[in-house]
Amino acid sequence: MRFLYRKSYEEAKICEETELWRESRIENIRCCKEIDKAASESFDGYSLSDSGAESVIARFGYDRAMWVLAASIRNNANDGRFSEDNKVWAKSVIPSHISQKETIEYCSDCHPAVLNGFTEQVREKYARLGLLGSKQC
Repeated sequence: MRFLYRKSYEEAKICEETELWRESRIENIRCCKEIDKAASESFDGYSLSDSGAESVIARFGYDRAMWVLAASIRNNANDGRFSEDNKVWAKSVIPSHISQKETIEYCSDCHPAVLNGFTEQVREKYARLGLLGSKQC
């Protein structure tokens, strides 16, 4: 798994880390394509199996999978097919100073209702790890 760069492009320029930003962006795009594929393959028209979320997590890790899912939801925040919980969560994952324009390249094309379920699966799996969040620290 590759490093997830969590700063904006502007911050990367200031810190002379644009190459890290670019590498992370490329990996985010790959992760997005894998999410689209995994969600499509694990949805049978009625339900969503866990196998898709598990495969994306195994390949890209929780941090990147959640970053890409959050970007997808954040860029479609007005879509009522995303749950309010997932919308609030998405805002907490990506700092507000990182523009939606900067994350648009790795926003999923998956049907919003399917992506909402996929996001819930990833979040549930992450919650089961029992890790402390920023609110507990």
